[in-house]
Amino acid sequence: MSRATDEAAQPAASSSSASARSSLPILMQGSIPLPRPLNLQDGDVRENWKRWRQLWDSFEIVSHLKAQPEAYRVATFVTCVGSDALEVYNALQLPPYHDLEAF
Repeated sequence: MSRATDEAAQPAASSSSASARSSLPILMQGSIPLPRPLNLQDGDVRENWKRWRQLWDSFEIVSHLKAQPEAYRVATFVTCVGSDALEVYNALQLPPYHDLEAF
């Protein structure tokens, strides 16, 4: 089934169903869930990062993201990592689209 057909088959979201869906993982390419944002507020941040990075590495493999141009990979990374971690990422003052393998 094509993506357009999938979208057409889904009913329009009401405000109550939209709020219920906000806790569901966002899907990329129709079936692969994006990693949830990195939690910097609760628990051991180092352990949270370690787990999140494991999920990210797996996501890159199953979504074939590793085969994409680096700019696309970085854009997907900053989209997934969440706003708190994005603030940290931006504070690192790295050149644009740096090598993600260094982290």
